[in-house]
Amino acid sequence: MYESEFFTVKEQSCPCGCNAKVNQDTLKKFDNLRKEFGKPIYMEQMATCKEHSLSIGRKETSTHIDNGSGSHAGDVKHKTFKLKEDYFNLIRCAVKVGFTGFGQGAFWVGAGSDKRFHIDDKRSSTGDFRSWAYGISKE
Repeated sequence: MYESEFFTVKEQSCPCGCNAKVNQDTLKKFDNLRKEFGKPIYMEQMATCKEHSLSIGRKETSTHIDNGSGSHAGDVKHKTFKLKEDYFNLIRCAVKVGFTGFGQGAFWVGAGSDKRFHIDDKRSSTGDFRSWAYGISKE
């Protein structure tokens, strides 16, 4: 079993204490991302079970859910980005090491306070990269 060089068991595990884990290949990508980025990356959450994921409002298809082979996602904490350039550099590095999905909390698009930044390695049905924003208030 692969052990991460950079990410704690707490960062990798479901908050409910179940046995949800990160997919081993995805965890290696996160370690490679950390090496490529050259600075600490602080994770909010990586793996969750279906029950926990649904309880916090995620969809049943969330890449955070461990469906037996591990989760394929992580939410990067805002404190990772000390400089504005860090945000763009992290995306560049993530693409370079094989990540394909990027979800920006509303803060990043100027429309709210959600500061999470989601990264995953799930390919779309067409093989394209995916990007979206979430947490945007509908006033």
